[in-house]
Amino acid sequence: PRGGGGAGPRGVDNRTLVHGALSLNSVDAINFESYESYEIAVDFTRILPADTFLTGSVTIEKQFYQGPDPFITQQTRHDLDTTFNLTYGIPVANLTEHLGESFVSPPFLEDVVLTVSAEYQNSNSNIPNFDYDNFRGQFLLNRRWDF
Repeated sequence: PRGGGGAGPRGVDNRTLVHGALSLNSVDAINFESYESYEIAVDFTRILPADTFLTGSVTIEKQFYQGPDPFITQQTRHDLDTTFNLTYGIPVANLTEHLGESFVSPPFLEDVVLTVSAEYQNSNSNIPNFDYDNFRGQFLLNRRWDF
């Protein structure tokens, strides 16, 4: 069974704030795969000048496993995961404007957006095998198609 709640989006002057909470119960035939999870999340979107945007999110999740994994330890696992994400987007046509007046941007670039993201995840667990920090970055090119 799943349960959850939330609010939003709340928009004010090109900004949107979304927040919510979620409860999840994963039941498996093996106790160390079954857990209850509680999550709180806040997402933020800001529309910036020249069709650029900035989004961010913070998520905190607590997991309580139902039993120990006998292959790893006799302790029952409890995790606290925290994730921070920040994304910036800019139309590629905006970037080509800086190449000089003699450069003419191809029409197909008008609908292409470059997004750059950075994410940090911290997983705190009472069992060392599941305790880690993770950093991730990505670049994406997105294109809108009209039908």
